[in-house]
Amino acid sequence: MLKNFIYLLFLAVLLAGCRSQKQAVAPSVDAAAFDTLSPKKQHEFVEKSFIPWQWAYIPANVSISSPASISAGGRLTMQRDSIIHLSLRVLGMEVAVLYADTDSVYAVDKFHKYYLAESLDRIMASSGLSLGDIQDMLLGQALPPAKGSPMCTATLADGAVSALEFDLGRSDVMLRCVYPAHEPTPAGPVATSTEIYGVKDDKKIAASIRLNLGSARWNSPRSINFSQPKGYKRIHFDALLKSLKNL
Repeated sequence: MLKNFIYLLFLAVLLAGCRSQKQAVAPSVDAAAFDTLSPKKQHEFVEKSFIPWQWAYIPANVSISSPASISAGGRLTMQRDSIIHLSLRVLGMEVAVLYADTDSVYAVDKFHKYYLAESLDRIMASSGLSLGDIQDMLLGQALPPAKGSPMCTATLADGAVSALEFDLGRSDVMLRCVYPAHEPTPAGPVATSTEIYGVKDDKKIAASIRLNLGSARWNSPRSINFSQPKGYKRIHFDALLKSLKNL
């Protein structure tokens, strides 16, 4: 159970996308017309659909089917480029928390009183990805630079990002994110779910993050209270990576 909770939180941090610059224009396009655009024009169109935001509060469900099996409802709160806070609940009780800022990442199993604490740079390895990159991936708004990126390849369809393939600067991790559908929001089109597939140490990864956009709140500042847990046992990052091989 402990490994499952920590692994779920680890995935929430690890599965990051590639950063795009946000514009304040949100055009609409006919799918057939979008298909006729050049790859460069499609990239520009999708990029312009993203609208700057400062705060996001979104009910969510996170589940993993492989290599572990676990599912939990949660509340995702984000401050742009600054904070990600994910509270996971089972039967209404908070059982785990993910907190990340521009410096550190914490994954806390409140049920068993274990936690992981690591620098963001350590978890992102040599990828150079930022906290904002993770936020982009969670919203289905991840795009590589216009000239392309050796780490990230986006597939565009119907004016949105439909899939994303990337590595994290780690030879042992390959990931693909699929975004089946987007909904219009004050932040532009946001993916209703992210389906994650990949391989980690020859183990298949299958997970999903579903966002309840109908109940989301945008640009309304939220109070986020988090401190390093006291009286909990710390799980070190290297030990966690080794434990994943046994799932």
